[in-house]
Amino acid sequence: MITDTITKSEAQQLLHSEMSVVINNIRRIIREKGITQTELSMRIDKSREYVNYILRHPATNPKQDLLVRIANKIGVTLSELHTK
Repeated sequence: MITDTITKSEAQQLLHSEMSVVINNIRRIIREKGITQTELSMRIDKSREYVNYILRHPATNPKQDLLVRIANKIGVTLSELHTK
């Protein structure tokens, strides 16, 4: 029997996997553009420590509005952050 439901654990794994893609893309883009974590933190009005934390811990699951702000401040679209 095929079912469309997934367990909470499976949903968390999918979310973590998706967020890992987003975080890896942010890290790659800021590296390619020469943007430091300090500069990114100033652009998005968050502490450097917070930026460092979310870039090292994808399970943090930053809110969508923060991801939109990051995308805007580093010059990409939100969909570009989600692209593998």
